[in-house]
Amino acid sequence: MSQGSKKKKGIALALVLLLVMSALAVVVFGKGYIRYKSRGVSSHVITASSAEQIAERIISDTSLVGVVKLQNEQVGNYYGVPVAIIENSAVYKSSSALSADEIAVFRVSSEAEKKIAASAVDGRLSDCRSSYSTLSSDENRKIDNCLVEVSGDYVIMVICGDPGKASEAISEFYK
Repeated sequence: MSQGSKKKKGIALALVLLLVMSALAVVVFGKGYIRYKSRGVSSHVITASSAEQIAERIISDTSLVGVVKLQNEQVGNYYGVPVAIIENSAVYKSSSALSADEIAVFRVSSEAEKKIAASAVDGRLSDCRSSYSTLSSDENRKIDNCLVEVSGDYVIMVICGDPGKASEAISEFYK
């Protein structure tokens, strides 16, 4: 194989990788209302006593009805996040298969675990987009405008009709 051929293949591979990474960035960051705050850098760190406390506030402030709490094994099935890395969690999903409403709050203890939980949330959002792609445009709009926040020890995802209210509910826990 000649040097020119190797160079062309290398350039082609680099372009393909660039396109794949760009597409992934659009999928992960181009949809929804995403705020990412890392521990120690942000002036706002969530200081709730538990994931459940945050989830309950979100449910109350967004007036979500018909959501049921998932058990740990169900959380593992939906999110693919290893239960062992989660300090505590609260995940609620609509009891209706026709509604995309969902709240997931994960509390972890390290940056590495936070990245794993955030990746699991990204995967769950992709699954939701696929599941609801042929259903109601209102549900697709909820998914596209979801709230994902990584702050302090928490990774939070909220799919609901008013992510602004969910954001306000979360901000009540800022230190």
